[in-house]
Amino acid sequence: MSDRKKPNTSSRKDEHISLAEMSVLPTSLNDGRFYYEPLMSVHPNGLKNLESSFLGKKVSGPIWISSMTGGSVNANRVNKQLAEVCSSLGLGMGLGSCRPLMESTKFFDDFDLRPILGDTLPLYANIGLAQIEKINSDSQDAKVFFKNLEQLKVDGIFVHVNPLQEFLQPEGDRFLVLPVESLKTFINKSPFKVLVKEVGQGMGPGSLRALSELNIAGLEFGAFGGTNFSKLELLRNSGRQNLNPLSYVGHSADEMVDYIKDIGVSKFENKELIISGGLTSFLDAHYLMEKLEVSCFYGMAGKVLSVLSQGQEDLECFLRNELEGLSFARRFLRLKN
Repeated sequence: MSDRKKPNTSSRKDEHISLAEMSVLPTSLNDGRFYYEPLMSVHPNGLKNLESSFLGKKVSGPIWISSMTGGSVNANRVNKQLAEVCSSLGLGMGLGSCRPLMESTKFFDDFDLRPILGDTLPLYANIGLAQIEKINSDSQDAKVFFKNLEQLKVDGIFVHVNPLQEFLQPEGDRFLVLPVESLKTFINKSPFKVLVKEVGQGMGPGSLRALSELNIAGLEFGAFGGTNFSKLELLRNSGRQNLNPLSYVGHSADEMVDYIKDIGVSKFENKELIISGGLTSFLDAHYLMEKLEVSCFYGMAGKVLSVLSQGQEDLECFLRNELEGLSFARRFLRLKN
């Protein structure tokens, strides 16, 4: 059949002509991280090549919906929308800070997402290091907290280690015990798998080396370049703006990948890794995952919340496009040395 007789060919060709000038890209915009090899693969047939598992539970792709919110006016709606999208796409999800569950069950419904996700998808709680200091020293707090998590049927707990955010937060806590020691104690006390994350500054090689030697189940980068909670706290407190230079310290996801490779990827082989902080798309994720050379996940919490504000269907479409883009990238894009 000739081009003339193919359905919609004429209108498509007209669109090409009208859009051609707008489609010119200067060479300066070329993404120089990859070799594009158009002869070396075929198009992916769906998303089967992205299927993976997160600490024993199958997921449809390596996008992690990072810890967001809880215990606030909008938390219930946001969390349930996120859970519905995760359920639809087969993705894993981390809850926002579960600190309210240390005190009561008043906000329990904000975190009760297992009925939406079902039993097969991963669901992880989240608590701050300052709170695990309290749990470590108070058996009653520990009992209440772990009981509430059992009722939520979570698979594990993220501990966010955020000394800079706490220092800059008007209501911030102060760490009284060396964080690595608090983590050791908590890991031994917790009936759940324990993972660790930062919240916008990332971690240097000393901290990563210490984590490589702990019995944690995973690590989320929370690297510099994404939502910076230290900067966020300064925006809430105009009286401490001279401390603003502190919000600019930290480590990018690219740096953290290099640190882990220097330490030895094998030391993290039994720990789930989530690359987050400063990623703008699946191409950033593809680059860093290929550079790390191990199976891992990626998260873009700020972008996810931004798209969700436009609508739940918009977020589902966005994440599906992310998965499709990553699937294509894995077939046709090779990392340059």
